[in-house]
Amino acid sequence: MKNIILMAWALIFSMGLYANTIEKTYFFSDFQVQQHGEYALIQAPSAYNTAITGQPLLPWFASKLMLPPGEELISVEFIGTDLVNMPGQYQLLPKQYAQPLSKGASGVFAKDKAIYKSDEAYPSTNITKSNTQFWAGHGIAMLNYTPFIYHPKSGQIAYYRQVTVVIETKKTDKAQQALSLLSGSDEQNQQLRSFVENPEMHKQYPTVQSKTTDYDMLIVTPDNFVAEFDTLIGHYLIRGIKVQVKSMEEIEAEMSGQDAPEKLRNYIIQEYTEHNISYMMLGGDVEHIPYRGFYCQVQSSSVYEDSNIPSDLYFSALDGNWNTDGDNKWGEIGEDDLLPEIAVARFSFSNSSELSKMLNKTISYQTTPVLGDLAHPMMAGEHLWDDPITYGSDYIELLIGYRDDNGYETTGIPEDNTFTKLYDAVSNWSASNLINEVNQGKNFLHHCGHANVNTVMKLYTSDITNSNFSGANGIDHQFTNVYTHGCICGSFDADDCIAEHIVKIDNFAAAFVGNSRYGWFNEGQTEGPSAHIHREFIDALYTDSLHRIGATHSESKYATAPWVNAAGQHEEGALRWCFYDCNVLGDPAMSIWTAEPWDITTDYPSAITIGQSTFEVSISSAGNALEGLQATLVMNGEMYGTATSNANGIAIISLDPVFTAPGMAKLYVSGFNCTPHEYEVQVVPAEGAYVVLQAFEIDDASGNNNQMADYGETINLNISLENVGAELASEVMGTLSCSNEEITLNVSEASFGDINGNGSTTLTAAFNFSISNQIENASMLNFALQLSSGEDTWEASFSITALAPHFSLLSFSINDEAGNDNGRLDPGETVQFTIHYANDGGSTSPNINGILSTDTDMISINNAQQNHDPLAAEQEADFIYEVVVSEEAEMGDLAHLIMNLSAGAYDAYLSYFLAIGLQVEDWETGNFTQNDWTMGGNADWIMVETDPYEGDYCAQSGAIADNSSSIMSIDMNVMTTDSISFYYKVSSEVNFDYLRFYMDENEIEKWSGEESWTRAVYEVTPGDHSFKWVYTKDANTIGGQDMACIDYIVFPAVGVISSSQAILNTASQAQLFPNPVSQMAYLSFDNPEKQEIHRKLQSSVIFYGGLV
Repeated sequence: MKNIILMAWALIFSMGLYANTIEKTYFFSDFQVQQHGEYALIQAPSAYNTAITGQPLLPWFASKLMLPPGEELISVEFIGTDLVNMPGQYQLLPKQYAQPLSKGASGVFAKDKAIYKSDEAYPSTNITKSNTQFWAGHGIAMLNYTPFIYHPKSGQIAYYRQVTVVIETKKTDKAQQALSLLSGSDEQNQQLRSFVENPEMHKQYPTVQSKTTDYDMLIVTPDNFVAEFDTLIGHYLIRGIKVQVKSMEEIEAEMSGQDAPEKLRNYIIQEYTEHNISYMMLGGDVEHIPYRGFYCQVQSSSVYEDSNIPSDLYFSALDGNWNTDGDNKWGEIGEDDLLPEIAVARFSFSNSSELSKMLNKTISYQTTPVLGDLAHPMMAGEHLWDDPITYGSDYIELLIGYRDDNGYETTGIPEDNTFTKLYDAVSNWSASNLINEVNQGKNFLHHCGHANVNTVMKLYTSDITNSNFSGANGIDHQFTNVYTHGCICGSFDADDCIAEHIVKIDNFAAAFVGNSRYGWFNEGQTEGPSAHIHREFIDALYTDSLHRIGATHSESKYATAPWVNAAGQHEEGALRWCFYDCNVLGDPAMSIWTAEPWDITTDYPSAITIGQSTFEVSISSAGNALEGLQATLVMNGEMYGTATSNANGIAIISLDPVFTAPGMAKLYVSGFNCTPHEYEVQVVPAEGAYVVLQAFEIDDASGNNNQMADYGETINLNISLENVGAELASEVMGTLSCSNEEITLNVSEASFGDINGNGSTTLTAAFNFSISNQIENASMLNFALQLSSGEDTWEASFSITALAPHFSLLSFSINDEAGNDNGRLDPGETVQFTIHYANDGGSTSPNINGILSTDTDMISINNAQQNHDPLAAEQEADFIYEVVVSEEAEMGDLAHLIMNLSAGAYDAYLSYFLAIGLQVEDWETGNFTQNDWTMGGNADWIMVETDPYEGDYCAQSGAIADNSSSIMSIDMNVMTTDSISFYYKVSSEVNFDYLRFYMDENEIEKWSGEESWTRAVYEVTPGDHSFKWVYTKDANTIGGQDMACIDYIVFPAVGVISSSQAILNTASQAQLFPNPVSQMAYLSFDNPEKQEIHRKLQSSVIFYGGLV
């Protein structure tokens, strides 16, 4: 398939002093038609198949022409020449309704029979209503045209080989006012030139110079949160992004405007025009930072209208005031600004705790990515509707690779990425499936499916917990990001929507892109307003490398803007609706990971002289130049300059201000898929000598000779010095010091002799020091080196990481093959108790001694003390003990085993609390008295004898009406990592009435329909837990026997919580076993500082001590 478009344009001064004419000519050839059943579609790359609903779909092209400064479009003429008839007769597919994802298909096949029976030329006009949009002060004519003429009755298609668009412009007050938004940003001006078809026009616009007061990102937040953004300011400073924070209270006091949103927008306009800002964070939920609700109407199979669509586009697109007629229907057609000047996103927090979590996620996500997860996207598509059968996966698949579906081209996620696909079209997936996959590490989650204010991706608000998403914690696996087509899930004006919950917990997602009201799709096509914007977002990220999420989002709006008023879109309004209600919840400058980090090489001068105006940096990877990375010079918390590397990998930093005093500056290199790399650059005087530390080398030949600093070693330091000054440094002396108490300096002074200007010298064994054999692993040895030559002195510093063993007791296992082989301690058994441990330190250990002891009368240990050979760093091993359980032990008794591991000065300690035998609830008492059960909901669970899993009884949910529940729960204190298992059966209305199992108020799994007895098992961590079984019914209909049953629950090793629970200070993470206490208890808590700890129990007993 081939479609050739050639273009020519001219600016003709033919209308006198106050008007101009712009002509643009396009040339076309070789279109093709594809048959889809009884209907056909014309294939035209770079065009968009659209129409008014029910009318034939034709390819429409977008024209984006920059207008002369201060002028607007006043008229457009379409001139088509050289009409060519295409062979064949075709019935073109009619445009179908756009529908909200949550409402579904209309069930009506839309077809305008009057048009299809007519042989009059269609469309009646080949160009749509056009308008002028403004971007950074530049007027841009946005229009859509089609070269095609279609005769529906005969099926004849023709097209013009040549199309000329003639635009007449004139100066207007609005266009003149727009010039105030001209930008001095080179990046924005380059993006603008790439957007229009006549970039030469840009030369006619005035040039705006950057200013020393310019900065990059504005954060607006309430006054009491201002200081909490200091960490983020530092985070972005080294990435070449200057950030300023302004309080909302100050803005409301200082700025004019009819209300708080307008005052805020006016302040943003002020900062954009005076300081060239590119990013803006709305720092707070709507009770802190206001929003503007936009108006939109969609004509679908019914009319949808909303005058309060939360849209942060209001703060991003800065032309006009969005309410020209003053009727408070903000964003009506003709009042809009579709080309945003700055990238905006919202940190939707309500308090300091939520803000702290969100800051941690955005900073950790960018700074310490989890390797192996960064090219692993997740694609989730739901079953949308049956008539016609529609799956979300059909839309989501268009995000992968090069696609020209539906007439426009996008290049998305590389096909060599590792994809996880949850597609209902393949196999029905659940919330649990999605949670499990996210916990295994995904760099981005793309979703098309149903949603509402409290649900998205088949998750409910109750599912959004740290425990459910414990793997996606930024340490074990990467925080992800979410983009969804779902309806209303991003309605940040609610209290609170599910998207806000997703971004404000500790784990899960760093950012969320979604809809504050409806998401929309087109019936019968793999196209739709939400899908269109999503495709352009992915294209911006992977093709244009616009990796900062706010900029990625803005580019998706730029690319979609030409179609908002296209044929069918202008009248229908669904694309405009999505344009308004798609927002980013997150940090607008956050850099999105799409691949594993670059392994970079940076070449740069080791010194920079005072007063020097430029500094050149070369950046490469495996010998290949890297374009688009940021090089930034910082000293004492001030940015002196930043630059982006060009196609040759060269970044030339213009220093403003210049350095005025000697010192140590830091060069940072960062950017797209690049963690920050830090280098030192010495700032030196332009005259005289100036000696700096060039390098140091560890010589540990008397130790293990690995050129690293290990515990117990004596080390020589070889020192290289460089005189970066122009004159001789004579008789240079050096004195070394170290503040670490575990270090003994044996030789601390050295003579380096004379060093010529711009010369260097190396002294072998310049200094000597010894390391204690008790030093902690990864201790930082901070050395200070004072250098002198005559009256001149210089200071240098460097750090060495000391390595030592460090032990972790990882896990245990029980081998009772000689007994009943159930993996537990049982009365009368002799078992092999294996403790798996690791040396996760940095150095080989001494010989290891392992002692397992017990203070439980019913337990004895035959080989309690064992010795192991030294264990290398990052290696693991086992101690295997023979543990004997007395025959007199009773089921449910607790065995307390204590493991002490030591190797020289290095040790590890851990207590194990194990239940003897299984702790089972089998209901064979015929009632609920065996354990401390709590009933709730609309009816208690009952005891029944009908078809139990085993024995004579099982528990059955109570009889409830519609919209009701029957709840059975128990609270327990779990003593060690274990599991809970049970058997369940269900007979209910499938997909509507459910048996749900909760742990700590988090829904773990649910079942409906007809399920015979099935075992379920889940891991449980130590600590207080609540286990709950709930049978729930929806608003109507009974299915099956309308009940659920539970039998044979095997609890983890527990002590049941009672009213005599000890008063424990939760801040110390203390745990008491057993609880309640009868005669003896164990109090377990961390005390890393080895301080005296006081804990008071209700019985007034005082415990002193702590775990070492």
